[in-house]
Amino acid sequence: MYQGYVKFAPERAFALGPEGMFGFPGVRTLLVAAVILLLFLLTPSYVHGTGSQNKRVLVLHSYHSGYSWTDDIQRAVIEVLGRADDIELHVEYLDFARNPHQGYDELLLELLKNKYVPGQVSPDVVLISDDRALEFSLEYRSQLFPNVPIVFCGINDFTRDRIEGHTQITGVNESKSITETLDLALRMNPATERIAVVGGARTTERYNYQSFLAVENQYSAEYEILHLNELEEETLVEELGRLGEETVVLYFSYMNSPSGTAYHYRDALRLVTENTDSMVFVTSDFQVCDGAVGGKVVHGYAQGEKAARVTLDILEGADPDTIPIVMESPNKYRFDERMLERFNIPDDVVPDRAELVNKRPERLLRQAAAGTEGTFFSGDLFDQHGAVMLLIDAQSGYIVAANEAAYEYYGYSYLRGKNIATINVLSQEQVEHEMQAAVREQRNYFLFRHELADGMIRDVSVYSYPVTIDDTALLFSVVFDVTDQRAAEEANRRQAVVIITTLTVFLFTALTAAVALFALMRKKNKAEEALQSQLRISNSLLNELHHRTKNSIQVIDGFIELQAAENRDPQVQREYAALRRRIATIAMAHQRLDPSKTLSYVNLRDYLHAVVSGILASNDHAQHKTDVCLEIVEIDVLIDIAVPCGLIVNELLSDSLQRAVRDPSYARFSLALRLSDSTTIELVYEDDRLDGERTAGREAHDGIGVNLARELSQHQLGGRFRPERSESGGTRYVVTFSTTLYTDRIAHDSTDS
Repeated sequence: MYQGYVKFAPERAFALGPEGMFGFPGVRTLLVAAVILLLFLLTPSYVHGTGSQNKRVLVLHSYHSGYSWTDDIQRAVIEVLGRADDIELHVEYLDFARNPHQGYDELLLELLKNKYVPGQVSPDVVLISDDRALEFSLEYRSQLFPNVPIVFCGINDFTRDRIEGHTQITGVNESKSITETLDLALRMNPATERIAVVGGARTTERYNYQSFLAVENQYSAEYEILHLNELEEETLVEELGRLGEETVVLYFSYMNSPSGTAYHYRDALRLVTENTDSMVFVTSDFQVCDGAVGGKVVHGYAQGEKAARVTLDILEGADPDTIPIVMESPNKYRFDERMLERFNIPDDVVPDRAELVNKRPERLLRQAAAGTEGTFFSGDLFDQHGAVMLLIDAQSGYIVAANEAAYEYYGYSYLRGKNIATINVLSQEQVEHEMQAAVREQRNYFLFRHELADGMIRDVSVYSYPVTIDDTALLFSVVFDVTDQRAAEEANRRQAVVIITTLTVFLFTALTAAVALFALMRKKNKAEEALQSQLRISNSLLNELHHRTKNSIQVIDGFIELQAAENRDPQVQREYAALRRRIATIAMAHQRLDPSKTLSYVNLRDYLHAVVSGILASNDHAQHKTDVCLEIVEIDVLIDIAVPCGLIVNELLSDSLQRAVRDPSYARFSLALRLSDSTTIELVYEDDRLDGERTAGREAHDGIGVNLARELSQHQLGGRFRPERSESGGTRYVVTFSTTLYTDRIAHDSTDS
């Protein structure tokens, strides 16, 4: 197991500059007011204690939250100063790297002047990280916090002339270990012929480049120096592509291009490492990732900790002018072990006591066997927890640690060092398919099949989370056995399929018989006397058919009711209830056949009113704060058209009411049916709430209800089914179809008796 700092993978944080938010830099007064208001609402502050006796420390970071270097400094500041009950921390992320726009400094000045009014909310000490914030603070010091002590950290290659004319300033110098990193890079790659230097256009990046120029002559006699500094992305990628194994790359950072494009620090690093075959060496601790080998690096946390302790001394009464500036930068060797392995760098070249990140599974397993790894989390949470827990190397799949519950569940004499692929019986293709399904279905777990020591195959759901332990990326997986649950779900599914298939066959047979009867009637003698006689006979037969159909439907409904009573599973009960509502919808159409119109026509308005009333009664909608509005035109249609219309309304309204049960807030549904022209009917159903699992035009996320409605619209009515977003932001379904469908089989004359 593993102890110490355990970090779950963070989400990236992004912020917008003023032009990105508004796009109207010319409207200056409005822009200033809007930005000040927005930043008042969004700028984070960490307050420890309240009351007038508290001391205020204003922390000004050059960059944004989510930038690893800044986050490490902030973490150190909180751990040192946050322990005191009488210190208030006010934190401002000035976000210069992502907002290099002209006029941005003036906007920040207006914001800070309004937030920190001298004599009202003024700081006792200002703690600054990195060059850009220091330059800003010195330029506007007289307007923002005159005579307030300043403590800085992360200032590249600090010299006294940078604070000339200012007093009450001290801090911590940041000095890149350029020569130490390059000397080690040349030992790691003895075949080196060229040294390529990569940097961006930020103030800090330019300082770093100047630091390299100061030592360039130590290497230029023996090696060709390639200055890939302040290039646009396209040119930089092209130049990097020309480099080979005979070149080592010294990368400072590339967070701003010369044209002002801002990059996330990891995207910038990958831009370099993924476009060259050369070894890439870095000078900051947070850059030892994403393909960089490493180097002697500066540490953000150490910088922040030293600056915070100096701040604490000043708050306790020390004079800043008497506190010497810390010039020796606390740098350390740090390397990515996977990159050392990739470039075949031997262990004897790596400095003693160097920090290693992304350790190989073999090293982690050796540490575990030697008992030097401590304990991962606490004993109760991992070792003694009842759930099956595994710690897996994300790259190789080797199990690094397993708790007692895992050994008991799987039954293997050893799990540590075993590859998870030997337990998961799914093929690589099946695993990838399941991962895609989890994303598509918005699940936070995977469904796999694991083999136990006795050969038994069990269905499991696996919840996996990326964690960083000892600077190594691992997967923390919790495993649950769902074999019995999956078996029960499969049995219920098969039973439901049998019932639905039987009902479908019966309904198809009934419809086929009705169609055949109508076709026979159309072929009869057209003579009036023969036609009337035949109509009387046909009406008698049709009466009998509808009578028997209604009886058969009632029998089927009774069978389903009896079958439902045998199964107490709530999900199965809901499926039976939905099936009975569909049958009831069909039965209501047969009950409303108009005997004055050859028993073939139904008043659609009366029929749909009855369908909606039946659904609402069966769902007890009054409990769910729902309101249903009906606007249906008076029209008679063939039963062949009426039945699909009723089923469509049943499926859509039932689907809405089911979601109303899950969401108790007030909901309003409306159903409108109108004639768009003399032969075309338009049915519009609207739910004022947007279904979060369904968006217009994406059939993959529709449930069985919406899919049935679509199939009925297209194949039974020969019409169109169109889902869309309503004006109120809810869901709307529009069905259009012709009233002349099937009329070629039935002669309809409203004057007939």
